Amino acid sequence: MAINVGEDGFVLSDTGRLMGSSQPVLYGIGNLVNKSDIPLETVVKMASLNPARFYGYTNKGSIEVGKDADFVVISDDYKAIATYANGRKVYDQSEGKIFNPHFFD
Repeated sequence: MAINVGEDGFVLSDTGRLMGSSQPVLYGIGNLVNKSDIPLETVVKMASLNPARFYGYTNKGSIEVGKDADFVVISDDYKAIATYANGRKVYDQSEGKIFNPHFFD
């Protein structure tokens, strides 16, 4: 079966049937907030806390004492500005770094 990705990011089968989306999670978050008028706080839980709970990750999904401190700082247009893993910055848009090699120091 051939799979095609359209300009709008939808993944289609060779018969044109919708199979999903190739858009990143931040794109979906922006759509839910801007087009469905769901509050950002609710959408963030839908994209982080709820999946973490579903898959049994008790140390992820929200920012609380004792959790891993994995999070993304986003812009007003839902682009990643910085990413943190275990509380340490691993990506910074302004520095153009995709990965912080000092993460493992």
